[in-house]
Amino acid sequence: MLLNRLALIRTLAVVMFLTACDVPVVESPVTVEGTAPGDLTEGSGDTLSEVGEASDSEESTDPGVVESPDQAFVLGVNVTGKNTPEFFTELDEGGELFVELGAQGLWMVVLAFKTYGYFDAKVIIRAWIEVDSIREGELALAKQKLLPGGDGWDYYYNFFLVVPEPSLAGHEAVITIQVEDDLTQEPVVLHQMNVTLTGGEL
Repeated sequence: MLLNRLALIRTLAVVMFLTACDVPVVESPVTVEGTAPGDLTEGSGDTLSEVGEASDSEESTDPGVVESPDQAFVLGVNVTGKNTPEFFTELDEGGELFVELGAQGLWMVVLAFKTYGYFDAKVIIRAWIEVDSIREGELALAKQKLLPGGDGWDYYYNFFLVVPEPSLAGHEAVITIQVEDDLTQEPVVLHQMNVTLTGGEL
């Protein structure tokens, strides 16, 4: 009788062990190494299975699975005087760039940018604006600190690029910005964009 009970207990233990092994263990959220939240690459086609391996048969629907480039630079603008990501807006090629009157009585455009995977320390920023191939404004700043946005990106806000007069509004312009590490001068990111100047009124 005792032997029968021991055999039954062993059988139940084996069944419980095998049943437990069939339950998949999933880490939540599943993330891709080297990615930043909020930067899903549209149409990438890369998916993850339950154990974090690439899968060709099923598409991930986990909102925690995101992908972003190893390195990226995005030129934009921010609401003047603000320095948090919700006030950053990406500039589109051919988009509008506002000419405004600054607190010191000078006309300017307010540039901003965000980077991913480029810089670990302070940077040198150079930017200039050209209208009809004439350089209308230029500014260079050293030892500038980038601000982490909490989304994996580093931001720079309120780059006040002064222009000579408000009448530039209504013209097509070319914005060029160069960013490099303040100590090593590497890497160098050079970004150029066509814009339409707007504003320029009191």
